[in-house]
Amino acid sequence: MADEKAAAGRARKAPVRKPAIFVIEVLDDSGNPVKLRKDQVNVIAATTNADAALDLMEAGEHPFAVFVRAPITSVM
Repeated sequence: MADEKAAAGRARKAPVRKPAIFVIEVLDDSGNPVKLRKDQVNVIAATTNADAALDLMEAGEHPFAVFVRAPITSVM
């Protein structure tokens, strides 16, 4: 009973969203990593919604854009 009162009296904080961090490399046709600089990479979007990703791809604004579906896992 006392635990229920204590839990009910505490205000819940809104969850803090942490940014997604993607570690990527670009491979050539032989599968070897290609040297590139950070300023050569343009992140257009990061989404878990496949329809939103396809809409961006089909819009034609970024004709050379590609998307990669990758699982988000925590690495400690």
